[in-house]
Amino acid sequence: MSIGGKREGAGRPFGARNKSSVDIKGAFAKHAPELIKAVLKLCRSADENIRLRALALALDRGFGKAPQPLTGADLEGPVLARIERVIVEDRPVITGDVVESRPGRVVMVPSKLTH
Repeated sequence: MSIGGKREGAGRPFGARNKSSVDIKGAFAKHAPELIKAVLKLCRSADENIRLRALALALDRGFGKAPQPLTGADLEGPVLARIERVIVEDRPVITGDVVESRPGRVVMVPSKLTH
């Protein structure tokens, strides 16, 4: 399976970093101490809104964002998902009585073969 455009091998190779984001990260990395000082200065702002946003930014960057709980459609309980496997091949199907069943093994006595 090819990745990229119509030509074989077109596009950015798998795992290659986006050059523009690498450049931006590099530019910010050089100024990281100044940026941290600026955010900490904003944390001491007289304006409560600015102070709150700066504190949230500092906590998110310093400790990571809090995990969000997963809930179902009614906003309570777990998320329920249904996974189906659809077989599209036309193969013979054996029906019969199960004689033995344990994990990884099912033994049947065939009663009918359908196609």
